[in-house]
Amino acid sequence: MKNRLILKYSISAFLVLSSVVLYAQEKTTQPTDAIIKNKYGLRVGIDLFNPTATFFEKDRKGLELVGDYRITKKWYAAAELGYMDVATEEDFFSFTTNGSYIKAGANYNAYQN
Repeated sequence: MKNRLILKYSISAFLVLSSVVLYAQEKTTQPTDAIIKNKYGLRVGIDLFNPTATFFEKDRKGLELVGDYRITKKWYAAAELGYMDVATEEDFFSFTTNGSYIKAGANYNAYQN
């Protein structure tokens, strides 16, 4: 009789506690925005042509950094800065060119992405 009473109270306690645990795991739904937020920011990069050309042509050195900033969904402000050092020797002439440069402009994204 005592074992039966202990079993009855154990089952009752288990049912009460499991209902509390089930109630505690109720999911709350938060409304999601239907508007996708566009990210605007700065992109920077390096032009790899001049450093690789340095390995193949000993009279050529250069480096160029590129960057752009997104202004609107389709338009970007773009800039490049770098330096170049080129020495050329041919049969009838030889010259050396070196210097730094800055280029500025705009890019338009024509893709539908």
